[in-house]
Amino acid sequence: MNRGWPILISVLLIIGCAPTPLVTATPSPSQTSAISATTPLPSPSPTVIKPSETPTSAAAAERQRYPAPNGQWVALVDPAVGSLVLEEEGGRRLEVFGAGSGVLGVRWSVDSSHLAIVRRDPAASPTVAVAEIWRVTFVAGEPQSPTVLLKPAPDAPFAGAQYLLGQWSPNHTHLLFWSGPLSASIAADGLPLWCLDVQSGKVAALSDAALVNLTYQSWSPQGQAVVFTDGGYRSVLVGKRLARYDVQSDQVSTLVPAEAVVPGQVAWSPTGAWIAFAGVPADQTGEMYADYMGWDNPAIQARRLYLLDVGSGTYRRLNGEEAFQDAPRWSPDGHFLYYIQMEGEQVQVMQAALSRGEARPVADCRAPRPPSAGYYGQIDWDAVFEACAVLR
Repeated sequence: MNRGWPILISVLLIIGCAPTPLVTATPSPSQTSAISATTPLPSPSPTVIKPSETPTSAAAAERQRYPAPNGQWVALVDPAVGSLVLEEEGGRRLEVFGAGSGVLGVRWSVDSSHLAIVRRDPAASPTVAVAEIWRVTFVAGEPQSPTVLLKPAPDAPFAGAQYLLGQWSPNHTHLLFWSGPLSASIAADGLPLWCLDVQSGKVAALSDAALVNLTYQSWSPQGQAVVFTDGGYRSVLVGKRLARYDVQSDQVSTLVPAEAVVPGQVAWSPTGAWIAFAGVPADQTGEMYADYMGWDNPAIQARRLYLLDVGSGTYRRLNGEEAFQDAPRWSPDGHFLYYIQMEGEQVQVMQAALSRGEARPVADCRAPRPPSAGYYGQIDWDAVFEACAVLR
């Protein structure tokens, strides 16, 4: 598992709308050159990658590590100086952007073949500076020179002093991102969510305010659509709907209204047939429960797993268990759905077999219940899943 901390509030300073053309076009493939190990790195706008010196222990401690899902490379970001270095599994280091380049954050594609990068001019005023999105493509495991994907004018509707990177589509043609000011408090209540077409250079609006949480968005297997939890305010217990954005039609539609079930984490099955999501029935939550994160909160205890049939649009409870459920995750073949279920003071990873309609606990995948229900109902379950050998 390499999903990362799902609530990105701790790294906020790192990073109905027709498509809007970019001000700066994406470079064509012919403009992307292979690594040059000897060419000096231009500054402040590097276009080639060069070997990086091994950092001192103090410098290394400042770097934030973003491992690729396949484990071959680790992206090392030093937000203090705005640099980006790629470190290979065998120890080789390549500098992508040197000090003074304004690198704020990165996001790997699921197959590790693409790395999105957020940059911002460190010399510009925070009130007028606009962030940019770049990309490094990996060919046969080797990183190519970075190219710009998004460089908007200051008055573009999606321009922002920071971008928080969302999920890549499985086919690498689209990238989700949030835009907003340099304010952790504002971002905690949700930011405008956008979809960048990296081939045409167009940006489409998905939401006026969606929570900055990677587990609250999931692409279809072929990258033709994305499902996401939509709605502002930091509590996941109120004011959210389950929405879908279709790439071809450029339309956002409601799958589950907030008046029925208030959704949270979501996962599209690898077969494309099902969307699993965690949610609280709307009649069991409300403003009086929104900001209390104790486990005795009735709205939190009412969270359950649901299955939505993509073909018909109908949805139902996964099963009849009267226990807290959360965090749906599919097996690679889509035959099994894994999720968290509360059992007293413990949490248990469960495995549901859709073909047989039954669920069972996964052996040795049990952990103590967290002290509280996360950040306004957003809970990071990564450590529990990563401890399960069967899920690695």
